[in-house]
Amino acid sequence: MQRSSDPKQPLADQPRKRSVGEQLFSRPIIWILLTALLLTFVAIWGYRILREMRYADQSAKAMAECHNTPQGEAYRMEAVSNLAEIMPQLSFDPIFPQRIEKLQPVFIYARYCDISGRNAVHLRLKSNAGVGYSHFQIPLTPTDPKLRDSELIGEGVMVRLWQQDGLLMGLVGKR
Repeated sequence: MQRSSDPKQPLADQPRKRSVGEQLFSRPIIWILLTALLLTFVAIWGYRILREMRYADQSAKAMAECHNTPQGEAYRMEAVSNLAEIMPQLSFDPIFPQRIEKLQPVFIYARYCDISGRNAVHLRLKSNAGVGYSHFQIPLTPTDPKLRDSELIGEGVMVRLWQQDGLLMGLVGKR
């Protein structure tokens, strides 16, 4: 049996090859970049949430003010479908909101109301039980944040907000 003149070195003496992952993550710059990326993500996510909350709060506050101190001329109405005819300054066609069907509302009057610099419709109604409510419809723009259904309390009233068919809807009543 012939032995080779170059004996192999034992495994313990050979330098260990490091994987690509070990090589990358052993450098501090990678950790700095990953931390910066994470902080950027958190900042963008937080800004989006804050913007949505601010929009909901401002809209609810304006609706509560219009509910508590209605101003302007009141238009008698029979149904939501004839609002476009009696209120020509509206830039949108008001719709009958699905969420107030269970109240079996009787519409009393409609008014214009300025909410966030937009011409909104303010509908005063009474439920089948005789409880008074205000319902608001505001046209949404592409820059408005997508709003989740929410209930806010302000100005002594409960404000329910939701979006439906390109409109921001609000129902205001006693808490």
